[in-house]
Amino acid sequence: MFSLAALNEAFITRANRSVVHDAPIKVAMRTLPVLPTDRWAQVKLPDGCGSLFKAFEFQNNELRDRFILGILEYENHTEHRAKVTFSDKRVMVSVVTKHIDIITELDKDYTKFCDTLYRDVVYSRLHGRPHEPEPYLDEP
Repeated sequence: MFSLAALNEAFITRANRSVVHDAPIKVAMRTLPVLPTDRWAQVKLPDGCGSLFKAFEFQNNELRDRFILGILEYENHTEHRAKVTFSDKRVMVSVVTKHIDIITELDKDYTKFCDTLYRDVVYSRLHGRPHEPEPYLDEP
């Protein structure tokens, strides 16, 4: 019969040994880049309003411009505005619900749209396809 100390010693010995085994699958290098998954930051503005903020980086000005045009189309469709500033290959978006100190569903929808648009703009460029944005308005 084994004593508790002997069982414990056997367990620790097995736990400390190196585990080397052949994996049944081979790991391949990805051909697609990993896009950053930065989150939207919730900030408080000087006037007391809540805001969601995120900065998007682009490889060139053409991609930046496509992103900005997509945002403008979205704003015209939803009539919900954000503060959008850009400098070189960086676009900063601050979604603010004016006169309310909470983040609304419209703000959350806006942020989801920006994240999706960013992936679409970067992905379409990587694969050499011209970017043709989906129509945001349901036209008859």
